[in-house]
Amino acid sequence: VLENAVRVNGRDPDTLNNLGLTLSGLNRYADAAERFLDTLTLDPRRPDTHNNLGNALAAQDMHADAVRSFRQALSLNPGYIDCMRNLAGSLLELGRLDEALGMVDRALEHAPSRADLHNTRGEVLLRDAQQDDAKKSFEASLRCEDFIPARINLSTALKQLGKVGAAESTLREVLEKEPCNAEAWHHLGVLQEQAGDFEEAADAFRQALTHNP
Repeated sequence: VLENAVRVNGRDPDTLNNLGLTLSGLNRYADAAERFLDTLTLDPRRPDTHNNLGNALAAQDMHADAVRSFRQALSLNPGYIDCMRNLAGSLLELGRLDEALGMVDRALEHAPSRADLHNTRGEVLLRDAQQDDAKKSFEASLRCEDFIPARINLSTALKQLGKVGAAESTLREVLEKEPCNAEAWHHLGVLQEQAGDFEEAADAFRQALTHNP
């Protein structure tokens, strides 16, 4: 429907932007990026579209380009919290950890109760080998809400701190809530493999593949 609308009126920024979002939802990120660029050609002062373009670029591992798009969005809307989080994620992927941490801390100043921001902060700290501080950030995320990605990340921090039993218990808590969570099964398999429990690890990996072939 949106593609037909674009053929009828390819000069409407909202239609082009919505088509880009639809294409992103179908994992057609290169096509989505083209639609977002078309949108910005018509109306360059759309922070949401700059953010959407950044997400499409990041999904293609084009993080340097994504950073530029996210920064453009923030220049138009300095309080755009989701964009701050997205920018922190791309900076993390580029290994620019200090910048990533600064950006997520800036976002947390605006929204201290957002679980996803605390989780992103923990991911940056974990990449920087600050496991104890990362653990605290993941726990802060879980105090905001039962945010499953933070619980999985917490298990990684616990494992790296040598608390293997607690790490396994944390993963099993995830699987009690989401028995089809392939990522949690994979993490559990890695944990069991490293502990020498090879048969159990193989079963966990099979479960991961069953839920995400």
